[in-house]
Amino acid sequence: MLAAGVVALVLGIPNGGGSRTRVRTPQPRVGRPGPTTTEAPAATTTTGVVPPALAALITELKGFAERTRGLKFVHEVPVSLLDDASFRKRTEELTATSAASMEKTQKVLRALGLITADVDLGKAVRALYAGAVVGLYDQKNKVLLVRGSQPTPLVRRTLAHELTHALQDQHFTLFRPELDSRDDESALAFSALVEGDAVRVEQAYQNTMSLADRDQLGREESAQLGQLAPSIPEVLIELVGFPYTYGPRYVQSVLSSAGQVRLDQAFTSPPTTTEQILHPDRWLAGDPPAPLAQPKADAAVIDKGVLGELGFDLVLQKVVGVDETRAALADWGGDQYVAWDASGRTCLRDTVTAGGGGSAAAMQRALRDYTRRRSGATLTGAAPDPMTFTVCA
Repeated sequence: MLAAGVVALVLGIPNGGGSRTRVRTPQPRVGRPGPTTTEAPAATTTTGVVPPALAALITELKGFAERTRGLKFVHEVPVSLLDDASFRKRTEELTATSAASMEKTQKVLRALGLITADVDLGKAVRALYAGAVVGLYDQKNKVLLVRGSQPTPLVRRTLAHELTHALQDQHFTLFRPELDSRDDESALAFSALVEGDAVRVEQAYQNTMSLADRDQLGREESAQLGQLAPSIPEVLIELVGFPYTYGPRYVQSVLSSAGQVRLDQAFTSPPTTTEQILHPDRWLAGDPPAPLAQPKADAAVIDKGVLGELGFDLVLQKVVGVDETRAALADWGGDQYVAWDASGRTCLRDTVTAGGGGSAAAMQRALRDYTRRRSGATLTGAAPDPMTFTVCA
């Protein structure tokens, strides 16, 4: 499960530039629906002493999040104030994953040509977090973690975002580990809903800042970007940045088309595909992914799932370019893949279909171009029927 696998490995960082990403502070997530509200006391601390100025800021930001989001805190939000070393250690604990999961995801990305053979995915994941996170909401333990105590513009904006997660969690329960075990895009789509909603509040808060604070915020963001290793693979940044770029567009579209109540309902019955995030009208219309049979593997299956519209976009665009990819994905239908190991390489076979209209012919052209340009790649089937391509690396 390409996107879900990476999202399970990396809980979140965006990147600036490119067709699908925008840099932002990394923020863990994932989540389930729960109670409704009344009011909440001020923040308390579970670790360290929260200085009065920071405590007052958290109280102020809680009020801002309530007014902007249209919900009330049900109870207080515990705050854990950590020094740099403790914060790094806690972040590493929250983002830890098994070596087996990391290796499987790395093999799939290599088979698809999205990372090169010399990329160490585990090292790249750790590099994304090195020194970049300034605050996060721990959904499992329901604690707001704060690094240091200086309320700079970047810290204030980050806390507005993370307190929105705490507010969401008190109403809808964000900790949903079951999503990560699914062979689909449910975890990534839910993340886009959660992050898109929090980015909306964060941006509203940024709009209240003075010009001087915004200038300082820009400098802080530039310094933060400078901490990112240049060797981090683009696909990693694209996948984990997706919720922060397309989530806000999805949320705004739902609000504009159907209002706040429908957005709240989305937390109970969330989108399950990147197609639904990229095209909110399809989610609002109840457009489900096409049911497709899983292709047969040539050996023991090491991974299975879907590339989804986002994953397919990344795979095609790298080889055939933006315009041909856009035409091929004009009406996404769905896909299913399997992966296996063979003679020291990993192979992946994906069955894909267009949703209809003229995009089926465009998808066939793109797949033919893709398999011609990938050494050893094969394509079977023809539009408008499902087509299957196989690649190994």
